[in-house]
Amino acid sequence: MSSILGVGVPQMVYDRGGAGEVTIPLPYSVVLSSEPSTELLVNESDIDGAREVHSRATHWTVEIMYHLFKEADPITKYGILTSYKNTPVSFYLHDDASPFTQAADTNADAMFALKEVTPFYLETSRYKDGLRLVFESMEPVHVGVFV
Repeated sequence: MSSILGVGVPQMVYDRGGAGEVTIPLPYSVVLSSEPSTELLVNESDIDGAREVHSRATHWTVEIMYHLFKEADPITKYGILTSYKNTPVSFYLHDDASPFTQAADTNADAMFALKEVTPFYLETSRYKDGLRLVFESMEPVHVGVFV
């Protein structure tokens, strides 16, 4: 199956195209939300109350439930993910598609930060480990086909 948005798993890439490039696939992910957040400027006339609305920037937030228990070595994967917390990375919603790009330059990757790495139990009866991962764009993103 092919799709312009991609069908593969999410992944993050540190230092994409650089000497220290590291790709971290997230194969056991369930994307809970992938949403834009647009900052709007509203100018209202004092004379007639007319409003002008201008879009200032659009940022993106992705929330993922990660099934850590499915990893061959969950402790190592958890360590890797926490080591990239708040570090700028290129983020792919699907590894077979393009990463998010900057609004100002669609040829450049928009940097995302892994803001949250929260462990929890998926099932209390079996204590399967899960992670809540939250990625937030650090700069405005080009929304393109996403909206």
